Amino acid sequence: MKKAKFEYISSRLKEDGKNSFSDVSNMLSNETINYNEAEAFLYCVKREVRFLLFLEIYSAALDNDLNLASRVFREAYRASNNIYGQIQLSRFEFNLKDFVKRLKDESVCIMDQKEKNVLNGLPDNELISVFRGMSFAEKENGIFGISWSLYREKAERYICLKSNNLRNGTVVEKKILKKDIIAVWLVAGDNDVEIILL
Repeated sequence: MKKAKFEYISSRLKEDGKNSFSDVSNMLSNETINYNEAEAFLYCVKREVRFLLFLEIYSAALDNDLNLASRVFREAYRASNNIYGQIQLSRFEFNLKDFVKRLKDESVCIMDQKEKNVLNGLPDNELISVFRGMSFAEKENGIFGISWSLYREKAERYICLKSNNLRNGTVVEKKILKKDIIAVWLVAGDNDVEIILL
C-alpha cells in the first residue's frame, strides 16, 4: 500500500473511529495490505470497536489470504473487548466458530513457538479441565464461546467484566482432550493460558 494512502486511512480511523469504518473498508477493497499495516489500523481505534474494524478489513482485503487473515484475527481477538457484541454490530455475516474451524481444517496455525510448547506440554490422553466465565444466558443456551482458561480463578474474572456488559454469571468447567484444542494463547502479563476450542 502506498504510504500516503496508509497515512490517510490511519488518520481517518484516529479522528473518526467507528464512523469511518465503511469508508475505510471501501478504500481497502481489493487493496493488498500486509500484517504491519493491518495491525497499525487496528490500534488506531479503541478496544471496544477493534474487532469490528477487523471484520471490515477482513471483508475488504483479507478474505483471500487466510494466513494473513489468521494473524490479524489473532491480534484483533486478543486486543478487543466484548467480541460477540462487536460481531452483532457488524454489517457483515461472521461466524466466529466457523472461521476458527476453517483455520483448523486448512491447518493454519495461530500460535507462536512458546504457545506450541505449552500445548505440547499438555497431557496427550488425559482429560484436561478448562473453565469459562459466562453469563447465565450463555450457560442456559449451551452455546459457549471459544475462549477457555486452564484456571478457574482466571475464568471468574470474565463473569462480571465491565466491557462484556455482564452483571452476573457463573463459571462452567469442561473436560477436554488435548486433540480438542485449536490453539493455546499465552496472556501477556497475566500468567494465564487461553485455550481456544470450537
